[in-house]
Amino acid sequence: MLKKFWIRLLQRLLCLPDQVCDQDLEETGKNMQHFLFRICPKIYRLSRIFRGRFTSLGTLLFFVAVLSAAVGFNVRVNLGGQVFAFLSSIFVVSGVLSLSFRGRFAVERELPAIATVGESFDYSVKIKNLRSCNEAGLELYDRLEDLFPDFATYKNSNIKEEKNRNAYDRVIGYHRWLWVVKKLRGGISEYRQLPLIPHNDNINITLNFTPLKRGYINFSAIDICRNDPFGLIRARKTIKKSDSLLVLPKRYPVPTLDLGGGSLYQIGGVVLSSSLGESEEFVSLRDYRPGDSLRSIHWKSFAKTGRPVIRETQPEYFTRNALILDTMVDCSDSHLFEEAISVAASFLCSFDLKETLLDLIFVGDKSYKYTAGRGVATQNSLLKVVACAQRAENCDFRRLYSAVIPCCREISGAILVLVELDKSRQELIDAIRSFGVAVKVFVITKREDLKSSDSTITFLPVNSVVKALKEVVG
Repeated sequence: MLKKFWIRLLQRLLCLPDQVCDQDLEETGKNMQHFLFRICPKIYRLSRIFRGRFTSLGTLLFFVAVLSAAVGFNVRVNLGGQVFAFLSSIFVVSGVLSLSFRGRFAVERELPAIATVGESFDYSVKIKNLRSCNEAGLELYDRLEDLFPDFATYKNSNIKEEKNRNAYDRVIGYHRWLWVVKKLRGGISEYRQLPLIPHNDNINITLNFTPLKRGYINFSAIDICRNDPFGLIRARKTIKKSDSLLVLPKRYPVPTLDLGGGSLYQIGGVVLSSSLGESEEFVSLRDYRPGDSLRSIHWKSFAKTGRPVIRETQPEYFTRNALILDTMVDCSDSHLFEEAISVAASFLCSFDLKETLLDLIFVGDKSYKYTAGRGVATQNSLLKVVACAQRAENCDFRRLYSAVIPCCREISGAILVLVELDKSRQELIDAIRSFGVAVKVFVITKREDLKSSDSTITFLPVNSVVKALKEVVG
């Protein structure tokens, strides 16, 4: 619909006949969209500077001054010119007075170790006044690092409020660009009033923050501001202070799934990831017998007794499961991927890894396999990996197939979290089953009415994932 609008608009603006090739007009429309996209960062930077330098009252009076200048050229007809002159003089005085702010500060930000998307938390900022005089009437702004989207991310971003926007907003697209920047930035900071800071002393204040994305959120600097006596212009001191916060994906209540697989022999036992080569569980010591390998000699006992002693071992059997995450999704379906991440994280947290191992397998710029369990790593380690997982756009699904199949001889059960169920994904499910591995499949879908005749496959509508998960039987 938007594409047709651009084509017809260009025809009218350029006074082109209807016979002009639609393909040429469409190409021109794409170039126009790219042009508007390229100027969005420039508008944003100017807007940020403006909002950072002017207070709410200052912003209002600035636009009143601009309007009065526009209508006040003829001073004999209206008072616009006088209003403009009066407001301009006030802004000049405010700007000069704002230069008197000479504050010097040291700051320290204390963030939690981890946070969760959509859940607000408090953190503290320690501010030290380095001057020999008290500082009052200050404001603090904790600045986040700005990340700008590429054109594909901007164009394919899924905004629920898009259809409620007017035609101008939908064509220009600046509101869409702001929405994407806010998501990439990971949150919103607000100005916070500070109490008086005594000279050569420090204060601690508590700030509240709500993460809007998973992964790492980067804090870049802290601004300490003071308004001029008229309350129009902010003078500010920027202290560079970089910190990162790891934000975990949302987790939903899920049942503990009984995958039905048995214990399998694991080369290396529970220490398979902390040793090199093959290793088995220690059982006992015995005297040397002809034919025993020299590698089995227990050298400490040999040194004590003066005769060779053999270290006996036995293979280790226990349960090993896999959590397979489908990351191959287009940018336009990124909301499906985010729900898939949350579902995968939810099931990851449901496993009891005291006596089992869990492999997390997915594809990014390459194939990844991470293992957690007794003697290896913790669930939190895998959660951090899931939190930073990204889409593998335009990637061949056979890469995931190649990463999963070699592991099937070691695992007894697998949970697959998919973003769709097509032929290639069904082939992967069948291939895993051919090894005798118990499988549970969860498919994130846009449709609400999809059902599967296979009891091991569950469709989770993207708009009602929590409700669908409540109906899952363990």
